[in-house]
Amino acid sequence: MIKKEKNKLKVQSKILVLGLILIVLVGILSTATRVRAVVDDPLGTCKFYGSNGIDVEFARNKKVDCDAKGNRLVTPWKESTLTQYEAEVAKYNAIGTCITKNPNGEITKREKIIKAECDRPLGGETKRWIPDNRENMLGVCEDNNKKLIDGNITKKICEELLLGIWRLSAADAADLGEDIPPTAGGTPPKPNDDFVGPKDPYYHFLAPLPGLGTTFDPTQANNLGAYLNILINLFIGICAVLAVIMIVMGGLEYMTSELISSKEHGKERITGAIFGLILALGAWTLLYQINPDLLNTDLTSLKNVEVVVNLEEDVETAATAQTQSDPITGVSTTEQCTEGIVQISTSGGNINLCKRISENVKQMIESAKQSNIKLSGGGFRSKARQEALRAKNCGSSNVYNEKAKCNPLTAFPGKSRHENGLAIDFKCDGTLIQTSDNKCFVWLKANASKYGLMNLPQEPWHWSIDGR
Repeated sequence: MIKKEKNKLKVQSKILVLGLILIVLVGILSTATRVRAVVDDPLGTCKFYGSNGIDVEFARNKKVDCDAKGNRLVTPWKESTLTQYEAEVAKYNAIGTCITKNPNGEITKREKIIKAECDRPLGGETKRWIPDNRENMLGVCEDNNKKLIDGNITKKICEELLLGIWRLSAADAADLGEDIPPTAGGTPPKPNDDFVGPKDPYYHFLAPLPGLGTTFDPTQANNLGAYLNILINLFIGICAVLAVIMIVMGGLEYMTSELISSKEHGKERITGAIFGLILALGAWTLLYQINPDLLNTDLTSLKNVEVVVNLEEDVETAATAQTQSDPITGVSTTEQCTEGIVQISTSGGNINLCKRISENVKQMIESAKQSNIKLSGGGFRSKARQEALRAKNCGSSNVYNEKAKCNPLTAFPGKSRHENGLAIDFKCDGTLIQTSDNKCFVWLKANASKYGLMNLPQEPWHWSIDGR
């Protein structure tokens, strides 16, 4: 009797486990069907004329809905994620110049409006919209000498990757009524139909990802954050799928084996899978309850930090130091000293400097004298001398070549602190300061900052407005 009850209990247990496995498999198959339906019928964007035949509307829907617009369709349907759609809407509502042309191709009007307002041609006229924000707009990239680098490239790539100067193409400039000087030389590259840079900024997945579709826009404001947000949800989904697989495996092991150890192992598998799933879902739920933003990766709040590395400053030796100021001839203003170069008379002699710092330097030298520190030196360096130094250290043909390799480093004409009267090479009792234990250097280190001067560490004699 007891044996029959045991057998009956085993049969009931097996039926129960089979029922649970069947329920789990039905759940997986139904979920997979829904996911497939979503992938097979994705959403996208298209533009079409509204009911009045004039207003252009922009919507995100299925391809069949766009195709149903018939002759009202302005642009064909294109698959897109919600993030891409929002970026398109922002672009569609951006401010720019709308150029209207008559059937003869003559410009009849230019006006500042949003792109949506410009997409309404009437009669035989044509309209073209050029955005005020031209970062991703195609144009011409040139170097500092107006020589062509690339004739069909975006402003962002030109300035950030090629370090060039971007301008509108001749056709765009003509439409906007702007006068663009011709390029000095070079040949524009031939168009490459296989190039998908500025033409197609999207990254195309080999297989669609839930929530992302088949494409991803790496140029969007929160590109990495949007990608990580999708991966968080994808991770939870993977945990659920793995847990179901382990529950099924554990159930089969428990059901098909008569060994107590195998049954215990099957139970452990099921228990571990359920615990792991609860852990993943519990962590997500806990974070969501504390603050939903903890699950929303937004990197747009990070500030951009600009690091400027200037490799074209002067490197002086004691032999090449500016121990005397060059005379002021011709125009006294410079690129960084619009106030003009002036001469000051001090107890250590005359020094030519930018007017901006001249009084402070004079007061500092007189203050040093009261402490029995006699300072003198040279400040202003002429453009001719800077060009001569550049020719000597960089090559006679590289005076105005910013990419030239100089030995030692020599500032580009117009960039040197000495040439702008914003630096002084000091002498102590008539001798150039060359060591950090020099009494004049010790005094300057303790007091120069009060007068707006900083030292270039590797040159004890060199003091300027920013230590360069």
